[in-house]
Amino acid sequence: MKKWKEERSGLITIVLILVCGSFMVSGCSKRPSGGKSGVVNYEGGIIETSLQTSWPKDIPTEIPEFTYGKIKAVTKDSIPTGAHWSLRISDLLDSAIDNYYEQLRLKQWYAIAMPLPKGRVLLGNEKDFFIYLITYKDNTALLIVSHKPGS
Repeated sequence: MKKWKEERSGLITIVLILVCGSFMVSGCSKRPSGGKSGVVNYEGGIIETSLQTSWPKDIPTEIPEFTYGKIKAVTKDSIPTGAHWSLRISDLLDSAIDNYYEQLRLKQWYAIAMPLPKGRVLLGNEKDFFIYLITYKDNTALLIVSHKPGS
């Protein structure tokens, strides 16, 4: 019975990550006009988009740095309950999902990797954060780091 509760809890977490990720992905495809960095203030938060090509310095240390591709752009959404980062990645290594999965597991994250029709997905869950990494067959990826609600 206990094992079923743990598996159900893991499945619920995965579903929540997918739902949250799908909302975040829908907003990641828009760049500020002119392809430059920009800041948008909205009721309840701030969205910062940049063409920064390095790991964001303000991502908490609980999040392992992703080093298996080139960062092309970063979007940060700051809201009262925490921050969310979306990183567009290119030149992805074939072993990216497996390597990042191992990094997460070494930091005691719950993680699961699954194939998709046109790539793979890695879902990570830790005390305060979710990670959602989607890789595509063209060696690009989207990495989403999100504070858990209420953390």
